[in-house]
Amino acid sequence: MTKAKNALSYTTMIALAVFLMAPFVWMVLVSLHPNRAPIPTLDNLVPAEFHWENYTTVLLNSEIPVGRFFFNSFFVAGCVVFGQLLVCSLAAYGFARLRFKGRDSIFVVFLLSMMFAGPVTQIPVYLMLRNFGWLDTYLALIVPGVSSAFAIFLLRQFFMQIPLELDEAARIDGASDLKIYWRLIMPMSKAALARAVARGNGWYGFALDVDATARCVEGLREAAKRIERPAGLGPLEISVTPAVGLDRDTVKRFEDLGVQRLIPLSPARNADEVVEFIERTAQSTG
Repeated sequence: MTKAKNALSYTTMIALAVFLMAPFVWMVLVSLHPNRAPIPTLDNLVPAEFHWENYTTVLLNSEIPVGRFFFNSFFVAGCVVFGQLLVCSLAAYGFARLRFKGRDSIFVVFLLSMMFAGPVTQIPVYLMLRNFGWLDTYLALIVPGVSSAFAIFLLRQFFMQIPLELDEAARIDGASDLKIYWRLIMPMSKAALARAVARGNGWYGFALDVDATARCVEGLREAAKRIERPAGLGPLEISVTPAVGLDRDTVKRFEDLGVQRLIPLSPARNADEVVEFIERTAQSTG
């Protein structure tokens, strides 16, 4: 009975692993097809010849610094994970192991902050980053992510399950709060720390797209002043970085040009690119 149960468990886990890995396998196989080839169907998924030069073309492309993109992703994610573990574990230790006036009330405030969705705070966070002078810096991508109410809640609940007698014994031996935190609590909380890392891994962060934000906004303002509505231009969307920061006159000007909405993510950098995009869209829709 036990062997049959184990076999069923392993079979289920292997099937689930295959199901989860299938999109990644599909992505790799499609990337090895010839350049400009259409997306293959499932029966033609494996290419007749593997074109590994596709990766060389992408990674060594001077116009699109993909290597820099990878570095930015890993660097930002690593800093966010490290900072979040440090800050949130210290805060959770204070809420779980220390006694001070207003502790529970402050913790309730942290929990209430989980009620706000990310888009609700996106504009205030952007304005704060602009006032700090952090636009076009890594700080704008890292600092907002080093604090997580969920991680603090998760770690606090875990720390509270550790007997307080261990803290008292450590204090008798002369250990300080920081030493208890680092030498006692943290080694016993590896499972909770891993869960916090899994949820707050830092791959959130490019929604603000702070790279060249100020230049893009200025470019949009300039484009709104000089562009004329091309003939045959139908309704369209323009992605800008970000829509916040644009004055009402600029937004109204784009609305008059037929722009339906402004989406806060785009590689558009300056007025020339915005004008070119609208003209190219007019040609394709006309």
